[in-house]
Formats: sequence, C-alpha cells, structure tokens
Amino acid sequence: MASSSKVYLPGGPHVWVPADLLSADGADVRLALSAVDATAALDADAPKETIEATLEPPYETAEKLPLRNEGLPKEGAPDMVALDYLHEASVLYNLRQRYFEALPYTYTGTMCIALNPYRWLKHLYEEGGRLEYLRKPREALPPHVYAISAAAYRGVAARSVGGAAAGVDQSILVSGESGAGKTET
Repeated sequence: MASSSKVYLPGGPHVWVPADLLSADGADVRLALSAVDATAALDADAPKETIEATLEPPYETAEKLPLRNEGLPKEGAPDMVALDYLHEASVLYNLRQRYFEALPYTYTGTMCIALNPYRWLKHLYEEGGRLEYLRKPREALPPHVYAISAAAYRGVAARSVGGAAAGVDQSILVSGESGAGKTET
C-alpha cells in the first residue's frame, strides 16, 4: 500500500478513525489521524495528529486496513452503492456524515436506511413532499422512506396494457432496535 493512502484505523471510542498512512513496515505504521468530534460531522481540514502504532489482527498489515472513499460531498453519498469502497468503516462514516447534515435517509440500492435524527425535521414530512415521491422517479429526489412506499404503491396499483389490474403483491420490511424510529418512519 502506498504511503499517503487514506485509510480507517480500527479502535477507540469512534470504532474507526480516519487516517492518512504515512509509512508502513510490516505491522508498524506511522499515521496522521484526523481529529474526531463525537458531536459533529467530520472536517477534512481539521488538524491531524501523527502517531506510530502496531497493527493487530485482522488488520496486521497496512494493506489490510480499509481504504477511505475520496471525493464525497460534505453530506456523504445518498446511495452507498456509489461508494468505491463499501465496508463497515465506510458505511458507518457515510451514515455519520448524513446524520450530522440532517439527512436521516440513505439508500443502499433498493433499500432505504433510516437513522433516528432525535429531533423533528419538519421539511421531510410535508404533504407536498410526499406527493412529489408519488409523481417523480426515485432517482430525481433525495433518499426518503416516501420513495419506498411510492414504489410499493405503484407495484400494487399497476395496470396491464389492456387496463386490467395487474398489480403485484408488495411487502416492506421495517427493522431496527427499540427507540430507533420505526413507528415514526
């Protein structure tokens, strides 16, 4: 792995810490760690701290460290299928960025991941917005649970070429821990 690679370092209270790999010799690495504030989105321009560390399994060499996605907008990727590197660290950091930008919905292909924003985001639940998801294709609007329900509705209400009902049974799975926001969603 090239020095100056952008990676995630496992460990600590943030689970994965964004870092720049400066040098590596087997399990011994020198990294520039990004400052992480648990109450805010990541700041790419934040000061970095240089540390030396010895990697442990399953990331015992620099080549095994998960790579960071580059060139993402401040609000993260609206559909994680677009991430160049899709692994635990990149998923968690993408969802973190979207959470701090008050964007609780993120797609992963046809799935919609919803994070509880722990506050009411009125602009997300207005009647006009709901109707937009019925009228426009999913790709034309930001990720939202309304897009999932609109797709299910279209599937049930579909008509055949001759006008007869041709709808297909639909199901929506809502899963999450207690207090995660399933009822609100």
